[in-house]
Amino acid sequence: MKKATVIIVDDEAINVEVVAGLLGDEYNIKVAFDGEQAIRVIEKVRPDLILLDIHMPKLDGYGVARILREDPDLREIPFIFLTAKQDSDSIVEGFRLGATDYITKPFKKEELLVRVANHIKVKQLQNKLNESNRMMQHYLEIIDRYVITLETDVRGNIVKASNAYCKLSGYTKDEIAAKEASIFSAKEKPKDFYPEFIETLSMGGVWNGELGCSTRDNRPFWLNMTILPKYGCEKRLEGFTAIATDITDKKYIEILAEQDPLTKLYNRGKLDCFLEEKIAAAQDGGKQFCVMIVDVDHFKSVNDEYGHQVGDSVLKQFARILQSKIDLRDILGRWGGEEFVIILSDLGAEQARGVAERIRHNIEGFDFDTVGTKTASFGVTDYRSGDTLSTLIKRADDALYRAKNEGRNRVVFL
Repeated sequence: MKKATVIIVDDEAINVEVVAGLLGDEYNIKVAFDGEQAIRVIEKVRPDLILLDIHMPKLDGYGVARILREDPDLREIPFIFLTAKQDSDSIVEGFRLGATDYITKPFKKEELLVRVANHIKVKQLQNKLNESNRMMQHYLEIIDRYVITLETDVRGNIVKASNAYCKLSGYTKDEIAAKEASIFSAKEKPKDFYPEFIETLSMGGVWNGELGCSTRDNRPFWLNMTILPKYGCEKRLEGFTAIATDITDKKYIEILAEQDPLTKLYNRGKLDCFLEEKIAAAQDGGKQFCVMIVDVDHFKSVNDEYGHQVGDSVLKQFARILQSKIDLRDILGRWGGEEFVIILSDLGAEQARGVAERIRHNIEGFDFDTVGTKTASFGVTDYRSGDTLSTLIKRADDALYRAKNEGRNRVVFL
């Protein structure tokens, strides 16, 4: 192990020689014979301990002490006054200037050795603590830079956010301070999100899940977030800490896998999944639902007369009409080509027929860009015991086929 360094500062060479003789076996010894020389040696060596006389030429021990305490790079170096001055005023002044100890001459050998050893040990422990603090600060800076974290009070007001979160969300730390955490949340969430979320946290549990959020300029991003309650004295809830990972790329891939690229509605594969889930729920709990297939009448003529770009525009406008006329709990997707599927939750046959008629009427009265008015045909059916995906869709498709054969722009229920 590397020896600790002790600087002996005294204008009497005999005193330096005696002290160096006592400490030389245990420590690396440096010497100075006046205050100015001492400062130069201290700045160069940065010792673990200084033994400092008071009476010295050029700059006395008190002057050295003042310089040490005023220099941020030197103030942590401990020093002991080793002096012949024994009056209480001198001792008080020594400690007032920051001395870690005060030993009067003549001193006892054993006392000097013990006190020096103790202060060296304290300094070494302080060095280890400082190094640990520096490492901890380094790790905290890395965490702040790369780990998405957010802290709120019990009311949901943000009290702290990491730089990683700020970079992702587009907010500065000043803009985030004291704002509600909901400013980052996207509007669309599952119906049961907030009750389940609040119940988990209010019971002292840890919540984990995916959250859709919004940036400062309203761009969506997604987080896989773990939220933990934070307790203070007497186990009183003080707020919450959230740790998250950015899953935006993953979510975009998922969206692309289940989204129709033209209309941004669900694609056929995702509609199949929803229908399988609805059938399973109906079989387990008797939950009623209906399915309608909607077809744009004479759509081929649009592409033939106006081109596919106009045709695409008509399909996008058609999708927006359908989206605006269904309930939030209903599911809409593009089945393929000019056909769309709507899954109506918790509706019976007559209700579904009424919804289809209202949509048909709205389409009939809409003025599409370039092409003017268009109509649509509807095949509607309800889930019946024993239905599978194929039987359900076939019945809706048969109803649509009949609607088109009977003159289009009509609703047929089978």
